[in-house]
Amino acid sequence: MSSSTVSHHQAAQNHVNGALHPSPAVLQSAVSSVSQSPDAPAVWVSATAAGPSVKTVQQSIIGPPTSSHIAWANVALTKPSHKVELAYKFKSGSPIETLVQNFAFQAGYDGTISVPFALPFWNTNSILGAAELSVRVDGVQAGTWAFDVIA
Repeated sequence: MSSSTVSHHQAAQNHVNGALHPSPAVLQSAVSSVSQSPDAPAVWVSATAAGPSVKTVQQSIIGPPTSSHIAWANVALTKPSHKVELAYKFKSGSPIETLVQNFAFQAGYDGTISVPFALPFWNTNSILGAAELSVRVDGVQAGTWAFDVIA
């Protein structure tokens, strides 16, 4: 196989949300740094779309637009998938147990999904602490990413 020949899977991995990623090298670096298995989707949280992984996410607070802290959930799929669920789970005792984002792809999708999310301010900062992004692909647990919610 020539170096100019790229498999469908490799080509799809250079796509984020169905569009050519502006920097395949940055995406590949992020995926490589968090991949646990070449057969399993890479799952991570970042400060920018498909960016390097982070372990802390700031909660959004009520105030000027600059206080609306956005983080990104990322899933680099390894095969055509039809349903992807991203569940953000919070520490025991948090007023919010879980936030969920669902994606359905009629024809299947095997690129990278990168979606923004914000963690709401809650009175007395009771949402602060340990959290986890848990991803299910076509009904099967596919990966997790632990992070901390900070003020």
